[in-house]
Amino acid sequence: TSEDARFYALSRKFKPFSNEGKPMVIQFSVKHEQDIDCGGGYVKIFDCKLDQKDMHGESPYELMFGPDICGPGTK
Repeated sequence: TSEDARFYALSRKFKPFSNEGKPMVIQFSVKHEQDIDCGGGYVKIFDCKLDQKDMHGESPYELMFGPDICGPGTK
């Protein structure tokens, strides 16, 4: 990232699909290029009704996952 202690977001709307009767797998990789004291790299899955132009840190989401680093351990 270009600045420390900043939040960045990128969004992509998916075409409608059905995985009925099948598991859904979402996978991603994240590599922090610098040492981090406290931060993370998350994927959030939002409801299809989300207006991406109005997306912000408090937008309600359905699922969130990814590494959380704060202090000597990780979550």
